[in-house]
Amino acid sequence: MKRWAIKGIIALMSLALIGIIAIQAYWLSFSIRLNEQKFDQNVAAAMFALKEEIEDVFRPDDSDFRGTQKLRQPRSSSFLRVDYFFGRGILDSNFVAGRYVEQQQQQTVEDVMNLLSSYPIEDLLDPRMLNLRLNQHLQDRGVRAKFVSGVYSYSRAAMVIYDGHYVGFLDGEARYSDPELELPDKYKMDDAQYKIDLFGMGDGALGQFRLYFPNRSRVLWQDSWWLLAASLFFTCLILFAFSYTVYVILQQKKVSEMKNDFINNMTHEFKTPIATISLATDSLTSEKIIAHPDKIRRFASIITQENRRMLSQVEKVLQMALIDQRDFGLQMEEVALHELIAEAVDYIRMQVEKRGGQVEMDLRAKQSIVRADRTHISNIFHNLLDNANKYSPNTPKIRVETVNVSDGVEIRVIDHGLGMTREARKQIFEKFFRVHTGNIHDVKGFGLGLSYVKAIVTAHEGNIDVESEPGRGSTFTVFLPFNM
Repeated sequence: MKRWAIKGIIALMSLALIGIIAIQAYWLSFSIRLNEQKFDQNVAAAMFALKEEIEDVFRPDDSDFRGTQKLRQPRSSSFLRVDYFFGRGILDSNFVAGRYVEQQQQQTVEDVMNLLSSYPIEDLLDPRMLNLRLNQHLQDRGVRAKFVSGVYSYSRAAMVIYDGHYVGFLDGEARYSDPELELPDKYKMDDAQYKIDLFGMGDGALGQFRLYFPNRSRVLWQDSWWLLAASLFFTCLILFAFSYTVYVILQQKKVSEMKNDFINNMTHEFKTPIATISLATDSLTSEKIIAHPDKIRRFASIITQENRRMLSQVEKVLQMALIDQRDFGLQMEEVALHELIAEAVDYIRMQVEKRGGQVEMDLRAKQSIVRADRTHISNIFHNLLDNANKYSPNTPKIRVETVNVSDGVEIRVIDHGLGMTREARKQIFEKFFRVHTGNIHDVKGFGLGLSYVKAIVTAHEGNIDVESEPGRGSTFTVFLPFNM
């Protein structure tokens, strides 16, 4: 896939994801605003119903149009402290225990309102019943949130009822009438969300009923939390799927590039020995060569050598195929690591010394015998030493060390070659990955060696790490346990 196509897909998916998140945020915000409006309407309706219930006892009876408007028989006297007025002779026997009794001489609405306005509003209301009736009105409208209510007196310029209790004043300091209760610091309820006048309107009102919901925000979110949780869950799911898809696309692109590089390298690796074998074969059929046995042996040796080279490359590819399919078995036996290391060093020393380099060994591990597969472990050392040689320009300098650690042996292969960047170190054990060497093209291979090493070490329940810096060489550290 072309780079511009990948960028286009990522851009379109990002735009779609942003759009989905924006739409979800809008509908969530709309839902919360709708809940808020519904909550406010229900609370306002409950407060208005409470106000109507309180003031209903003082409304004129509109059914009698023949004379002066009279007080109607009250529906509920629970709010009015009628006994307070009656006990003091303020109301006559026509208004006994809150029940209106029609007689010839009755008090008019104006008389009662004038009478009430001359007394403090706290003397007209029962705080306990006020809270009970408010709670009932709220529940009737589906509002079951915790609330704090109170009555503010315009004449006193202070709260006179708070949370179902009277507020008294001693030496100018407000306190509950019940000495066992402590008045909160914010009892004035200046920040109350809901307010309504009582016994009149505006400047003519005796006071104001105030209502506050401490957990109002939580209540508003209560009906929308599942929508928020679902939105977050599915948004995270989409983000994960989107991120994973982008990751897979980029990984596939990288794998595709590495496979192309692998095919090119394999073609080159096979083309050279095939061309050499072809030349040698053509030479063997030449009349000039047939008469010279020494030349025949020389060309036959070339064919054999190049054939082995091709078989070695094929073997590497087949080994990785078996490892990928997990179709390989380890022939476990007691293996002396120092012997295998010495064999691998002897093999690579000839190539290193041809380039004017040297290979050193510092085998300090006192216990170097482990249970392992001899062939695969030997291949590990050959691969690591071969890489150290290939990626060392000029005169290679390679060092192999062994030390005993807890439960096993560590083998370090140290070179002073090209080194690797941090990005390269992250991918060095992936199949087909080869470290870029700039304009140097003489480093051959399929990019399978270190991937094979990693797979075999892991199969032996060990691990491999690499430390490297550009221009300062690399150190590969292999840990193999004594017993697996």
